[in-house]
Amino acid sequence: MAEYLFDLLVNQVKHGVDPFLIAYKKWKNLFSNTFQQQFTAYAQGAYLFNVPLGPGQTPLEWWRAFIGMVNTGIIVVCQFNIIKASTVLTGYSVFMVVAVTGCCHEALFSHSALNGR
Repeated sequence: MAEYLFDLLVNQVKHGVDPFLIAYKKWKNLFSNTFQQQFTAYAQGAYLFNVPLGPGQTPLEWWRAFIGMVNTGIIVVCQFNIIKASTVLTGYSVFMVVAVTGCCHEALFSHSALNGR
């Protein structure tokens, strides 16, 4: 999963339009290291990725709170790309899984469950 997501994000760094990702064009090694650190933290449920939803906070608001942060930014961009793709391709949003399970940490990996993979 990590390798697949990394390849998708590298393509976005090279050819995409997201300002957060294209800022890494000149620092490929930094992007690689940062992705690895953030993905590992996410997979392990480390802080900031283990912060629960606040009272009345939606999963979308939860993810948006981490946009542009040094410790979470790449994974947040990745999550939004997955949401966009899943909504376009399947009509479902990863956030639907989050809303049902109440688990932000598993949202990224739940996309494959939605598609039966």
